[in-house]
Amino acid sequence: MSRWGTRARAFRFAGFLKLLRGVARTPIPITVAACIPLMAASFIIDGSIAEAAAPPVHVVTFFENGSGGYTASTYQDGSSTQQLTLFANLSPAFTNPGYQFVDWNTSSNGSGQSYVDGATYSFASDLTLYAQWKAIPVARTVTFFENASSSDTVSSFQSEVGPTSLTTIASLGFSKQGSTFLDWSTSANGSGVIYADGANYSFSSDLTLYAQWTANASSTVSFVDNGGTGTIAPVSASSGSSVVLPGGTGLSEPGYSFSGWNTQANGLGTAYAAGSSLTLSSNL
Repeated sequence: MSRWGTRARAFRFAGFLKLLRGVARTPIPITVAACIPLMAASFIIDGSIAEAAAPPVHVVTFFENGSGGYTASTYQDGSSTQQLTLFANLSPAFTNPGYQFVDWNTSSNGSGQSYVDGATYSFASDLTLYAQWKAIPVARTVTFFENASSSDTVSSFQSEVGPTSLTTIASLGFSKQGSTFLDWSTSANGSGVIYADGANYSFSSDLTLYAQWTANASSTVSFVDNGGTGTIAPVSASSGSSVVLPGGTGLSEPGYSFSGWNTQANGLGTAYAAGSSLTLSSNL
């Protein structure tokens, strides 16, 4: 023990000292209700008060990236994780006629990192996003012409928005007497691009097709006087076509009159009246 002795002293907390240029001033009294841990919001550095640094703000820039050359843009800033502005809420609104929005990409050609509409972003760094678009499907039309003759205007059409099989000739109901359908051509005379019946077509553009026909084999109907006198010239036509049977003019037999035609000399075959129509399938 020193010669001064030892004596306990009691102290009462009076408050914090306000610092100005490192010099203590009048105490600031406070009332302490309980022991409450405090986190410093500022620090004394070299005798001065320094505020804690705020989180950095970063910017996301959106580009319209349309097909018309001019591109609008807008931005969103933030310092913490949050949802990116929805495409529908951008101002100014982004548009690209004939296209619909798909998503965002860090590259204008879509080769970078993709972000879905309204994705969550950390805002830990700046970011540039380009709108990605896809073409809105447009219906295209294929027009079919029967093309049975140069004056034939019978036609039909088929409209689709994507690859589809062409309507078949049987479904169209086209025909040409004495001929069989061959294929389709983009030219009436068959010199254009050829498409098979029921071929698959992209429908990426309108198309006009003309039916191409090939003549059936020829059939001949011969006429016999069958005991009379005179002749009638045979009639030839393509198989599948129709001919009109002649009358008996030029034929004669004393005591008899012409009554018609028959596939048998004794009249027991198939009978045909003069002036009737006969569809040829084979020689008669």
